[in-house]
Amino acid sequence: MQEHDVAEIGEKGAVLRRHHVYSSQVTKWRRSRDKATAPASKVRSPVVMSHAEAEKLRRENERLKSDLKKSRAALDLMGKASAFLELLAESADEIRK
Repeated sequence: MQEHDVAEIGEKGAVLRRHHVYSSQVTKWRRSRDKATAPASKVRSPVVMSHAEAEKLRRENERLKSDLKKSRAALDLMGKASAFLELLAESADEIRK
């Protein structure tokens, strides 16, 4: 990469071909290098969540869990009702025969 950095504009392609490297790889290497040597002020700190935000997300999570539980119960009930109605229909068919 250093050879590429000091090469003249017309020679850069020859350096890449000689080392069997794509220019996109050099770009990635440069970004990695620059990120590793960046001053601390440029390094992004992790997002810190406030207690209120965490509590809001916890409440929302609990509400969604409750909604999911209710939906699953409703689907189970609908499945049982469907099976019951199917049995009634079969019984009605037998009585008609």
